[in-house]
Amino acid sequence: RQLIWLKLGSTSIVDSALNTIGQLTGLTRLNLEHTSVTDSGIAKLKSLSNLRYLNLVDTKVTAKGVLQLKELKELHSLFLYQAKINEGDWAILKNAFPKTQIDSGGYSVESLATDTVEVKAKKK
Repeated sequence: RQLIWLKLGSTSIVDSALNTIGQLTGLTRLNLEHTSVTDSGIAKLKSLSNLRYLNLVDTKVTAKGVLQLKELKELHSLFLYQAKINEGDWAILKNAFPKTQIDSGGYSVESLATDTVEVKAKKK
């Protein structure tokens, strides 16, 4: 038996635990959102050649840390909203991961006039 999905978001996991996770070579999905993992921990994930999905939302990971994973050819989805990515680094990441959907979050949804319903009290 092999572990293929691992959800560790919002836990107290630290970089040293990623030594063990890096040995789970069958892993295809890894959630580390809202944790204190850093670039040094992410380096330990380079062996996860089957990894397709990685959530690093609200972590201390920088573009330098993410770039350590550019050899992961199966990585299709990378979530980096509220990670420590500088504005100028997004283009570098997109070039380094051309086949990966990189989600930077921070969406703004425009309100349309047709989305609003006005309710008026009936006149007596």
